[in-house]
Amino acid sequence: MKAIASKHLAVAGLAVAIALLALALWCGDRASRIQGPSALAVLPDQSVWLSVDDELWRLGADGRLLDRVDSMGALGTPGLVGNLARHPSGAVVAAVRDDPRLFFLDPATGRLQRTLLPQWPADLAQHAARAISYAFSPAGLLAVATGGGHAVALFDGEGRFLARTQPDLYRFTNGLWWQGEALWTTNTNRFQLIELDPRSMAPVQTLRLRGGHSTAVYLGMATPSQGQARDGLQALASVVRFANGMTVGRVVDVFADGSEREFTGSDGTEPRDLTWAGGKLLVVDGASYRVLRFGADGARAGEFGDAGTAAALLQRKALKLRYGRLHNGLLAGGVLVFLAALVLAVRAERGAQAGARQRAELASLGAATPAAGPWSVAGRWLLLAAPVLLLVAWTFPWLLRLRPWPSWLAAGLAPLGLWAPVAVAAFVLVAILLWQRLAFAWAGARPGWEAVVNAAALRLLRRAQVGEQLLEGEQVQDTVLLIGLPARAVVLTQWRLLVFALSATDCVLERAAARADVTAAQAATAGEMNWMGRLRLLLNSGAGVLRLEMGAAAVAGYVISLVTAQRMAAAMRDRSAIAPGMPPWQGAPAQARRRIAWAWAVLASALVPGLGQWMQRRRTMALLLFLPWAGWLLQVSLPLAWTLAGPRAEVGVGSVLSALQIHLLLGVVAAWDAWRMRKRAG
Repeated sequence: MKAIASKHLAVAGLAVAIALLALALWCGDRASRIQGPSALAVLPDQSVWLSVDDELWRLGADGRLLDRVDSMGALGTPGLVGNLARHPSGAVVAAVRDDPRLFFLDPATGRLQRTLLPQWPADLAQHAARAISYAFSPAGLLAVATGGGHAVALFDGEGRFLARTQPDLYRFTNGLWWQGEALWTTNTNRFQLIELDPRSMAPVQTLRLRGGHSTAVYLGMATPSQGQARDGLQALASVVRFANGMTVGRVVDVFADGSEREFTGSDGTEPRDLTWAGGKLLVVDGASYRVLRFGADGARAGEFGDAGTAAALLQRKALKLRYGRLHNGLLAGGVLVFLAALVLAVRAERGAQAGARQRAELASLGAATPAAGPWSVAGRWLLLAAPVLLLVAWTFPWLLRLRPWPSWLAAGLAPLGLWAPVAVAAFVLVAILLWQRLAFAWAGARPGWEAVVNAAALRLLRRAQVGEQLLEGEQVQDTVLLIGLPARAVVLTQWRLLVFALSATDCVLERAAARADVTAAQAATAGEMNWMGRLRLLLNSGAGVLRLEMGAAAVAGYVISLVTAQRMAAAMRDRSAIAPGMPPWQGAPAQARRRIAWAWAVLASALVPGLGQWMQRRRTMALLLFLPWAGWLLQVSLPLAWTLAGPRAEVGVGSVLSALQIHLLLGVVAAWDAWRMRKRAG
C-alpha cells in the first residue's frame, strides 16, 4: 500500500512540477518581452522619439513625456521597433525587427505615412530583415549596414538598389552616418572607421582606432560627433565600443588621428542607441532603463527626461524584474518538486523490490569481511590523510609568500619568480598523489584495515540489484571491488561467482559462473610483479591484482583490499568448499542471452545523455548525465547556434569546437555507461 501511495504522490508531484515549469516559462517569456528603451531620433525642434517595447514615446526638448503611440497598432506589424532615423523630409523612419520594410511616420503624431521596401540584391537579401542600422543623406539616399552580411548597401529614395561595398572589406559592420555627402561606416571586428564614396561605394580612407580597452573593443552604433576639439583635432564620431557579446560597452569620441576620449561614466553600460541633441550626447542604457546625457567635454551631465518619464521607464524595469523573480522562483520550485517526485518514485520502485533487498541484506550477513561503522571508516581514512592535510597546511602560506613576484624580478630572478609557485604546487600535487597510492597499498595489505578498505564492497551487497540475482537459499561468502575503468565487484557465494558492472549509482550483473567452472584464481602482490606491473599497480592505487579464469574467459582487476582478494582466491581454489544442493540454474554464457534492446539505449544516450539510462530505469544516473548536458545546451550551445544563424556576431572556430567537444564527450560517456550497464544475464 505504501508503494502504491508513493507512486500516486510521485505522479501528482510530476504534474505539479510540469505546471510550475510551464508558469516559469510563461514568466520568462513575459520578462524577455520587456526590453525597455531602445532606439531614439531627434527632431529639428530638439524633441525626441524614443522606442520603448511596443510603444513610441514622444518627449519634449526638456525630456517631458508628451505622447505614447502603440507602435504595433500604428505600423500594423507584430514586431518591435529596433531602429529610428530622421529623413530629410522631416519624417521619422522606423525599422521593425525581422521585417525588411522601413516605416515612415509623421514626426508630430507618429502615424504611418508610407512604407519603403528596399530592393536588395540576391546575395544580401537574407540580411534585409536583420540590418543593424541605416541612415539618409541630405539628398535622400539610403545607406544600410547589414551587420552579418559584412557589407553596406546603397539605395535611392525609392528603394532601388544602387551599389554595395566590395567583398571582404568589413568583418561585420554595425554603424554608419552621413557627414554631409560623405558616408562613414564602422568595421566592427577590425576596429576601423571607413569613409565610402557614395557613388561607387569604394573606400576613400580608413581610420584605425588607436584606443583600446581589454573589455570593450568591438565597434557598434555611431553618430557624427559634436564633442569638443582636443589638441587641435576635431572629434569625428561618437562610437559605441562593445565587449564580447555586443551588449555591455562604453561610448567614446573618436578623433581624426584614431585616438579616443571616453565619455565618463559610460563604461559598463548597455548602450542601445546614441545621438546628439542640444549640444548633449544622449545614450540609451539598456541596463538602467535610462537615457544618459553627456556634455561635449565627455563629462556626465545627468539624465534626459523629467521625473515622470524616469518613473515610467523604471516601472517597466521593475515589472521585468518581477517577472524575472517569478520565473526563477517557479523554476526552482518546479525543480524541487520534480526532485521530490523523483525521490518518491524511486522509493516506490524500491518498495516494490523490498523482497530482493531483504534477500541481499540477509545474504550479506555471511560475508567474511568484518563490518565497521561509518564513523570508524571515516576516522581511519582521516588518519591516512593526515600527512597530506599537514603538507597542504604547511605549503599554502609559503605559496602566498611567493606571490609578490616584483621582488623576485627586482632581484634579477625573473625565471625563479615566475616558476617557483608553479613548481611548489606541482610538488605538493605529486606528493599528495604518491602518498594516496602508497597509503592505499599499505592499508590494503593489512588485516586490521580490511573493514575500512573493503567497506564499499559490503555496502554494495545491500542493493536490490544484488538480491535479485541470488538464488533461493544462496548466501554470500565474500566480496571485493575491482577498481579502475571499468569498476566491477566480485561476489562469491557457496555455489557461484557473480561479477557486477558498477556505475556511480547502479550495478548490473555482468557475468555469472558456477564455482566449479573457475579453473584458476590468483591474488598477486606487488612483490610478485615486474617493475611495469608495480608501476601500474601504483598508478591505480591498488594493493594487489585479482585474476579469475573460467575456461577461455577471465576476469582481472586491481584491488584495494589485498587481504580479501587473497582469501577469496584461496576459497575458490578449494573445491571442497563448494556447497552441494545448488537449485537449477541456467548457466549459459551471458552473450547467448543478450537482448538487442540495449542498442537503443546506447544510441539514445549518445544523442541525449541520460535518455538511455532512463530507458534502463536508472533514474538517478539519468539525471546525473542529463542535467550537465541540458545546462551546457541551454547556456552555451543554443546561444551559440542562435548567434551563428544570424550571423549576429563573429564566433571563433575554437568556440564552436569547444561546444561540440563537450557534447561529444558527454555523449560518449553516456553511451559507454549505457553499454556497460546493459543487462546481459538474468
